Amino acid sequence: MSEAIESIVGEAKRLLYAYPERTQKEKIKYQIKRILRPNATPKMNSFSWPQAMLTMGLLESGERECVEAFYQKYIEKGCPIENMDSSMHGMVLLALFETCSNQEKKAQYRNAVDKMYRYLLGQYEKYNDTIPYREHHSTYILVDGIGMVVPFLAKYGRVFQVNKSIEMATKLLNDYWECGMDALTGLPYHGYDSKTKMKYGIIGWGRAVGWLLWGVADSLEYLPEDIQNIWQDRAYQLLENSITYQRADGGFSWQIQAMEGHLDSSATAMIGIGMSRLLNRSISEIVSSMNTEIEQQDDGKIQESFEELMLALENCVKNGKVMDASAECIDFAQYPQNYNSYPWSVGSYLRVLASIGK
Repeated sequence: MSEAIESIVGEAKRLLYAYPERTQKEKIKYQIKRILRPNATPKMNSFSWPQAMLTMGLLESGERECVEAFYQKYIEKGCPIENMDSSMHGMVLLALFETCSNQEKKAQYRNAVDKMYRYLLGQYEKYNDTIPYREHHSTYILVDGIGMVVPFLAKYGRVFQVNKSIEMATKLLNDYWECGMDALTGLPYHGYDSKTKMKYGIIGWGRAVGWLLWGVADSLEYLPEDIQNIWQDRAYQLLENSITYQRADGGFSWQIQAMEGHLDSSATAMIGIGMSRLLNRSISEIVSSMNTEIEQQDDGKIQESFEELMLALENCVKNGKVMDASAECIDFAQYPQNYNSYPWSVGSYLRVLASIGK
């Protein structure tokens, strides 16, 4: 491991326990918001999606010991689940379960992922075969959920032979492709209303593209073969549509069509995960009849795009921090133009590096 990557790993370990970092003034403002708008203001959660991105990156970088220690604290707290974000940790817990030789720990990991599955199943059944991002907006379906929930459901179903879980993963993917995509650009909206089918947010928010590619790339191998083939094609289609808007510096903007806008390292890294996993997953390994000259040309185009993307990300790294990441999204069409290093840029970049063996 190079010194530069070691510094990113060190930053990921620090953020795992330090995030969210707030000044005293910010803490006071947060508490006031919690009082005035308790349902709309999220609780400070140490086991949410930012931490899941970090543990994914750390585990894939070979940092198992610190990841196990983090989840031991989660297990000791009773495996709290506040919303769908928590289930993103399920992918890491499943990986720990599959590779754990300690039977006591293995049972703890199994109990944790079973609890996550039961929670998601309850949401799915309660909300008419959908899983809302937040219960106080029970018809709002966000693309974030594809990356947070679908890979876990797909893998849980495959590992434990739970067909219902795979069925849920497949339906959530198909519903988003049907209801959450822009017909003209082939890019995702941020979300949609499951009741009215109205689409919300901007088209081509960088992390929306990233969440969708992340979710598909991490789910494919656990889905039935016919569904794999469909979503392999769709992933290539989405990548092709996205690469059209790749910046001259190799990265992607916070809104990918805004090519003269601010670079977003988090969106770039998340899109990079989709690219690298598709490149590592040769179509010929799925269905040999699909190994055509056209597909080989597509792979070459994606490889070239990926190499440019990696250069852009490398230029964002400063002392272990992955700078130029856009801040956390507040709501539909509320994307603060604040750029810094965040768990979602650090964790995502570690995953990309791990995927190419660095």
